[in-house]
Amino acid sequence: MSHAALFAVTLLITLLALSFWLTQRQEARQQSARLQQHRQVAQRCLDLLQALQLHRGLGAMQGAGNLEQRTRVARQLDSLWLNWPGASLQLPALQQDWPQLRRKPGDFDAH
Repeated sequence: MSHAALFAVTLLITLLALSFWLTQRQEARQQSARLQQHRQVAQRCLDLLQALQLHRGLGAMQGAGNLEQRTRVARQLDSLWLNWPGASLQLPALQQDWPQLRRKPGDFDAH
């Protein structure tokens, strides 16, 4: 085998290996990004659930302190709904019912 052919084969193998390595690296980055997005959505769901439960518990309580806390929680929920990520991650039934729950915080069953 000539030196030129040997060099060409070596170069081809090196380029194929580099291409494979770069592809694997890109796939690992994409997987990591998807995993991070799933974690963020799970955390946002937990935040939403906790805030809804707190709003539910405060709904029946009277008093200035409870009203202030309930209003703060309602604003937090407004923000969570408003900043919900991506159309494919919508929770339409829940999101659609939130304004009614916000207006009637004492409606324990609706929560």
